[in-house]
Amino acid sequence: MEASTIHRHGDKRVSTESRTVKPSKGRKSIHGALIPDIEQHGDNPVVIRLIDEELHTGKTRPETLQQCLKYYHRDGLVVLENATPEALVDKLYNKIVEDNKDFLQYNQGVATKNVSRVPPLTPEWLSRDFYGNVHLTRVVENLLGPRPELRFINSKVACPGATGRQAVHSDVNHQFPEIPFGIVMSIYLQDSDASNGVTEI
Repeated sequence: MEASTIHRHGDKRVSTESRTVKPSKGRKSIHGALIPDIEQHGDNPVVIRLIDEELHTGKTRPETLQQCLKYYHRDGLVVLENATPEALVDKLYNKIVEDNKDFLQYNQGVATKNVSRVPPLTPEWLSRDFYGNVHLTRVVENLLGPRPELRFINSKVACPGATGRQAVHSDVNHQFPEIPFGIVMSIYLQDSDASNGVTEI
């Protein structure tokens, strides 16, 4: 099962072991604003699943969008569990596993068993469902503004057998504007938790 994680940089550490938020059955509003009828708390990120109608039409419901924004602003992280087609996820997973047989180096030493490498960028692999996913784009547009741009693509490969972990670090080192300017979107290609090398944030 794939999951698309949208998060901002910060010092909060979470795993992708998550709670699922089911779309609300009824519509509630206060002064014209839709109010989700769910409230999730805990150490794990909130997980939201798109309904079949959203997947078939490519249109994100206002309730779903509001849930994403609510928990992103509250937790700095939100998960859309089924935004990317599983067949595409499996295809890219197999390709990256094959390519990773000849890796260059581990991040922060061999004990971490963590490899970063650029995913395949030929036309066959540049799927809109990955790099221009309509549901993820709508969330980002409501966080950053219209016409967001993709500026960086990379993959994080957690190999089995790690005996260490990466030190807490930032991936970018420069002055930050006072307003949000970028968002990290991570698309997991397999179920991830503490047992197989989940990313900490």
